[in-house]
Amino acid sequence: MADDSNPTVEDVEDVPPEDLAEDGVLSPEDLDVEGREEVEEIGDGRYVVSTSEGRSPDPRPADDLPGETDDSPTPAETPSAAAALSAVPEQYAAALAVKTDHGVADERFASNNVVDTFERALRWYAHRIDPSEPPEDVLRVLLAESDLDL
Repeated sequence: MADDSNPTVEDVEDVPPEDLAEDGVLSPEDLDVEGREEVEEIGDGRYVVSTSEGRSPDPRPADDLPGETDDSPTPAETPSAAAALSAVPEQYAAALAVKTDHGVADERFASNNVVDTFERALRWYAHRIDPSEPPEDVLRVLLAESDLDL
């Protein structure tokens, strides 16, 4: 006995794409996120999609937008990082980006344990500074050379 609940290609009529969109099927235009106000690319083919009506304007000056290179220090918390972290369900989270001799990298850490989040962020950062050394050694040197009195 044939199962009539699963249609085959022969069972489906030719339907114009504009009619499919009305039935809840996304059209290629719906999937194109380029230039949409509610979508922000955060790098590596990843995107943040805002669920609110619109996005707040980017407070960064035009010469400080992604794609521009600037060696001056930048704030650790950017609007996109803060928005992404506010959606994390864990109690503690950090978003880090680093530029070293080994390239540029970014990562997010989240946990319900503040020490775990801190330790993972430190280990990640130390590994980016010198991948050939254990993170503990890198951190020891960085702290010894810093002005922090621990």
